[in-house]
Amino acid sequence: MQTFQEKIPTIPEHVRILDICESIHSHQLTPKKFFFAFLKNTHEGVVSRWSKWSGSGLPTTMELLLELVLLVKKKPEGRQLWEDFLLNEAVEIVERQRPPSGNYPKGLFQSSNTITLDFLDEKTQQKYINMLTEDGMPFLYSLVYRVLWKSNDVEAYAPVDGDDQITDDFDHDDEEGLNMEEIAYGHVPSSEMHRTRRFKSISTLVCGMIAFARNRRHNGIQIKNALQLVSCGVTDRVNQFLMYHGLVCGQRTAMAALKTLSSNAEARIKDFFSDTFKNFPVSPIICIDNLDIEERVHTHAVGNRTRTFHGTWGYFHLPPQDLLDTLDMSEITLDKFSEAMRKVPTFSIQPSMFMPTLKSEESYKLVWKSQIARVMNQYIAAPHNYSSAISLDPPVVEQISNTPPNIQMLKLMDASENSADGIGKVLNSVVKQTGLSPEEFFGKLVLMDGDLATCRNFNSL
Repeated sequence: MQTFQEKIPTIPEHVRILDICESIHSHQLTPKKFFFAFLKNTHEGVVSRWSKWSGSGLPTTMELLLELVLLVKKKPEGRQLWEDFLLNEAVEIVERQRPPSGNYPKGLFQSSNTITLDFLDEKTQQKYINMLTEDGMPFLYSLVYRVLWKSNDVEAYAPVDGDDQITDDFDHDDEEGLNMEEIAYGHVPSSEMHRTRRFKSISTLVCGMIAFARNRRHNGIQIKNALQLVSCGVTDRVNQFLMYHGLVCGQRTAMAALKTLSSNAEARIKDFFSDTFKNFPVSPIICIDNLDIEERVHTHAVGNRTRTFHGTWGYFHLPPQDLLDTLDMSEITLDKFSEAMRKVPTFSIQPSMFMPTLKSEESYKLVWKSQIARVMNQYIAAPHNYSSAISLDPPVVEQISNTPPNIQMLKLMDASENSADGIGKVLNSVVKQTGLSPEEFFGKLVLMDGDLATCRNFNSL
């Protein structure tokens, strides 16, 4: 038996819409005027009917807005008006979203007189970037980032000339050597990760340029870029061009920042040595090497020429505490060193001292066998009996400490260590940078690392 509700035929949607339109028209209104008056009217009875449109009913409100946008964009003039509307809205949003002002870390201003080495640290830079983009200018950052990702699919199918390639093919052997020496950028393992990093970097740079153009005190990215470019030898003319476009700060500001960093480094070296000589039984290891410094002049004139200085660079290295704990400190003294040097003329050097022992040879063979067995097991076939097969794990060897070294760079010295006179000047400069007297510095055993020529010149003293 059918119910009463099932007997009532369903009224089609278009019939109900037309009926409502007729009712609206009977009140001297059009659907457009009705909606406009409905949303503008402040009567509490009317307000109660649309008050939830921006709250719990927001998803359906966005659906309604999307349908209106599609209607507006059907014709070219409508698309132009809609783009103008979005442009004005985007300008208002970007204008409202401003990064915090003030001195870092509360704001984005970094003075050249107070800059420290920690500000150039990778973690600090990432924190600064987050303050600029995610906290300060999230809309602009997301807009640029999404536009780059959206256009990436189109770019993938576009032909690219050889000169327009972003990355070149590298010699993998050379690349591996450079990466081991940590003097080159490592490659990102996947192309998607590479694009993500690149697009984030571009988006961050755009936000930094706009923030710097609006307020010159939002200069953290610019001062870091200027420091890097000064060290690369970029001329003042190129720097002015980059500063005009908001990529760097002025070169005078960069030089002032370098002087501040240099002063901090000098004080840090003196504190480093003062603390080390008091609390450590051995002095820091000093590593030096010769370095040719070229002062290039782009515009030559009388008395204004490119010059080359034969100088010396180096650094201090304090051994980690876990290594010092394994040593007998009573054997690492100046007296013990002098005693050992007196025995050098009568010391017998045998070739066997430089040859590997039977134990090390056996360990070397086991390492090779385990590596070959691991590859065979992974890619070809597994052994039937693991107990009688070659072990997949190499024998345990003496572990190298993974404690990060405590390294302090020396100031570049305009003195060559390629002569007896030069090595004397280098040593005097090193002592001066430590802040110690010559008696204090040479009163303890000092280990120095240099090339063969340095050792020969040192012995000539």
